[in-house]
Amino acid sequence: MIRSAPACCLAVASLGSLSAAQQFQWAVSPLNGHWYGVEYITKAWTQGEAEALSLGGHLVTIRSQAEQDWIESTFQYALPTLGLWTGFSDAAVEGTWTWASGEPVTYTH
Repeated sequence: MIRSAPACCLAVASLGSLSAAQQFQWAVSPLNGHWYGVEYITKAWTQGEAEALSLGGHLVTIRSQAEQDWIESTFQYALPTLGLWTGFSDAAVEGTWTWASGEPVTYTH
């Protein structure tokens, strides 16, 4: 299950610079053409989002069940023991959940 809770890897939804992102394992989604990457480093959510921003993206925004299924199947090797950060959090206002990308919340699971 993808969650916004302490984890050891990051899901990032945009590739800004290949040289800056060499430590990531990247995959492009056939659903939307977005790039997703996983990095095996323990970080707080805010650090993960800051790194994603430095690469030209955000922690992953999940827009549909199909996108969630693709992420889970593509990065299934990381899910059982590591989990994945998502961009869904209440970091800005406690109790108010939003996507870090600023996209409207249209899908939750």
